[in-house]
Amino acid sequence: MVGGEEQEEEEQPDVECAQGGRALHLEFPDGSIIDVLPDERYEAWTLAWPDGLLLVSLPGNGLALWSADPTSATQDGDQPSPTPV
Repeated sequence: MVGGEEQEEEEQPDVECAQGGRALHLEFPDGSIIDVLPDERYEAWTLAWPDGLLLVSLPGNGLALWSADPTSATQDGDQPSPTPV
């Protein structure tokens, strides 16, 4: 409760991946839809979570997943390499 009133929880979109995880389909509570097809030369889409998790559609084929886990960082402070999904 904030200021004596209950805050309405924000509805999240439904997220689906198709074509082996390469195509992205987002469906929002208001009925809006976003479809993103894969691309042979570019990263077509990226999803980021508040906890630092990152999912990226790779050019051509495949997905990469970056974890927010601090134990996966290297000693010299470089960012960890993505994990193929």
